[in-house]
Amino acid sequence: MLGVIMIARLHAMYQGSRTMLLFLVIIFLAVNIACVVLAAIGIKTVVGGGCPASELNSLDAQHCLGGPRTVSFGLDCCETLP
Repeated sequence: MLGVIMIARLHAMYQGSRTMLLFLVIIFLAVNIACVVLAAIGIKTVVGGGCPASELNSLDAQHCLGGPRTVSFGLDCCETLP
């Protein structure tokens, strides 16, 4: 809704130019489509288990969520990698 208000105000600021209105609508749609696509990819990764598997299969679930990575193979049990 905020995007529509911004488009209306910018369109008025440019004295009702059709060229500017077309430009603003195209940019507005491109940004919204990109946001939907990125959100869908993010949801697919979290829900679908898109976490890449390591060769040792020893990364815990926090790796997928961007948290600290802990490895239980070859290190002490609670050592955290940088």
